[in-house]
Amino acid sequence: MSFRLRALGVRRFEAGLRWQVEARAEGAEPLVVTADTDDRGGLIDLQSQHFVGSSGDEMLDDQVADYLLNLRAASKVVAQLLEIDGAGRTGRRP
Repeated sequence: MSFRLRALGVRRFEAGLRWQVEARAEGAEPLVVTADTDDRGGLIDLQSQHFVGSSGDEMLDDQVADYLLNLRAASKVVAQLLEIDGAGRTGRRP
């Protein structure tokens, strides 16, 4: 089963980040997964409403891990774009 994922929020937690991710599958109720990652996006732990250490679906666990790594990578690219844009306005390059 394939899931559509959407980050609902993130906050600092212990040594990394705690994410709330909504997972939607065709014909199923949305599931909110809590995922703990290190600061680089590497998955440490997952849990959902009825499961600890997993979302309850191995494929979803893998999708969440990939999704969070991609979000962290995208956030770095956005930060770089903001630096480039800022340098263009001020005439400075980083």
